[in-house]
Amino acid sequence: MLQGACPLGEGRLLNVVGGVTVGLAGVVRWVRRRSVVAGAVLVAVVAYAEVQRLPMPAIPQAEAFFADASRPTDPRAGAAAYADFIGRYLPDPSFESDPEIDVPPSLRWRKMWEPNGPGTVTWDTQMGRSGNASMRIENTYFGADRYTSAGIRGPLLPVITGPDVLKFSAWVRTENATGLTLLAINWLDANETRVKLTKGRVRLAGTRDWTELVIVDMPPEGAQYAQLEMRSIENIGIAWLDDVAVALLEGETAELHLVRGSEQEQAERYAEAIPEYEAALAASDDPHNQVEAVLGIGRCYLRQRKFDLAARTFDRLIAAVPDPDTLATATYWKADCYRYGPDFGRAIELYKEALKLDPAVAHWRRIARAHLVLASYRGRQYEDCVAAAREYMQEYGAYAQDHESLWEQGYGVLSFGVRAFERLGRSGEGEQWVKQLERTLGGEESILLLLLRGRGRVP
Repeated sequence: MLQGACPLGEGRLLNVVGGVTVGLAGVVRWVRRRSVVAGAVLVAVVAYAEVQRLPMPAIPQAEAFFADASRPTDPRAGAAAYADFIGRYLPDPSFESDPEIDVPPSLRWRKMWEPNGPGTVTWDTQMGRSGNASMRIENTYFGADRYTSAGIRGPLLPVITGPDVLKFSAWVRTENATGLTLLAINWLDANETRVKLTKGRVRLAGTRDWTELVIVDMPPEGAQYAQLEMRSIENIGIAWLDDVAVALLEGETAELHLVRGSEQEQAERYAEAIPEYEAALAASDDPHNQVEAVLGIGRCYLRQRKFDLAARTFDRLIAAVPDPDTLATATYWKADCYRYGPDFGRAIELYKEALKLDPAVAHWRRIARAHLVLASYRGRQYEDCVAAAREYMQEYGAYAQDHESLWEQGYGVLSFGVRAFERLGRSGEGEQWVKQLERTLGGEESILLLLLRGRGRVP
């Protein structure tokens, strides 16, 4: 129903046509009551008006939006000017108008990836956060033999590279979501080739009421456009998207320090990242920013192998923040501190605690289950290892075949599970388990099982 976005090179013409189409909806009703000649004149007026207010497709012409002397000549002149600038590309951020009629084609939100693949995208007039409608995607799970995902992708948003930090936000609701639902930002160059992909840290699962998801990032070098996406991965349930916003953050904000800290952390410059996270913590009393800052500090200490200091940092969140997602995430990271410490017994306790805190927390659930298997084996708790491996493969095994990032994780779980059976003197039971998995994971040609056989870990 909702097809792929057109290139901006064609967008100018499509915006005119789309704008005229929107105007025609009212013109047709007017003409029926009056004269055809008068209606034709009005169509011409609508077309001319649409041409006059066309959004400029390329960054070098962005100043044309502000040719009026009463407006700044650069979107970076201020957050209000930028809001006016970007608002022309998000004419209906709350999805209250019919996207197939009332929004120009190049500015519509559309299904991403395979047009005929899994997932159905619709405009839902029965569910809205601030109004009556939203965008909806459902059933992106294609079966156990494929790793599948789909999503809803917004229009190309021009950006100006430089020191500016942009805040992308949207409200998301889920119902019986079996997979992951998250925001992402596609940064594209002038040829619409990806320069960078930024994924939101928070991933929703299960049934969740309207939750604001936020990504704060700095346009990377070479980026000309940004596209906001809501991704739905292996999701039998439903996800709704509403109230999208993009804002320019001015000055030395907490968000700017968070972006800098994240960049330093990803570059493995942990000593440089920590002061940025600390500055973010000092610059804001916003709970979301504070949580992100403390998590960042703790992760950096962990990767510096300062395990005691990292664990105490995560304890700050566990003691202060009541929401289940944050508690589960902080507890997971604290468990990692003890796994690397190593204190496998304590790590096992904390992984189990994290999974109990919020069984549907999608962000760390899969990883926490995998690490529980590893910690149980390393801690010589082989019965716990077997039980945890069985639970992991029962919950995630069907998704672990055709997606590269899951192969190694699935390999670790299955491999340590087989080893635990051997340690318990129950190799035959382990072989039966593997044969059972062959039937449920796609037979003997399962990529996961072939990988294990290639490494000599499965008979």
